[in-house]
Amino acid sequence: NNNNNESPETHSFSSFAPDVLISLTAPKAAVASKRFRGRHFVGGRFLPPALAEKYGIRMPPYPGTSQVMEIITAGN
Repeated sequence: NNNNNESPETHSFSSFAPDVLISLTAPKAAVASKRFRGRHFVGGRFLPPALAEKYGIRMPPYPGTSQVMEIITAGN
């Protein structure tokens, strides 16, 4: 519930710092900007390649038939 009319992107992770973040479809922007310091997983292979290409979304290389994979970034 967001009662102060701020978008979720404006909140800092200082008041909410989860150990794990699970993104659906594509990695979250907070992870890409390195504000999130915990483990990051992406789940779901349901984005068609043509749609990913259209919007410039780089899909992770899911191993085998896995539906979830951990994203490892520099510094984590």
